[in-house]
Amino acid sequence: MISLADVAFVGSAPATFYAFAAARGCCVCGDRPVQLHHISHPDLPRRGHHLVTLTVVPLCHRHHLTGRDSVHAVSQPDFERLHGLRLEQIMLKIYGEFAVSHELELPPGLSARQAGLWLLEVGLT
Repeated sequence: MISLADVAFVGSAPATFYAFAAARGCCVCGDRPVQLHHISHPDLPRRGHHLVTLTVVPLCHRHHLTGRDSVHAVSQPDFERLHGLRLEQIMLKIYGEFAVSHELELPPGLSARQAGLWLLEVGLT
């Protein structure tokens, strides 16, 4: 779990990407500060892969950990249904905005895995 206050201390993780994602506010309610939640998706790697550092969405403490409807209190699919969200799509949107902030355009039609690998390949993280 990474909070906005910890962004400068993430070691080898892509701190600029974390700061960019965290600056958006909670993807459910818009509150700040946020914690970055690593999403799970069949197309995305689990722990131990360099891409996993990019598979994040910003959530406030309540929606991440403490609320009865937090992503850790219910399953990710239930969380998405409860809040009318698709976390993979939010993550892809953040990837695209991050690319634009570096004067690049994310190629269209990429899966979450492909988009994350593209960010790594072009050196944005």
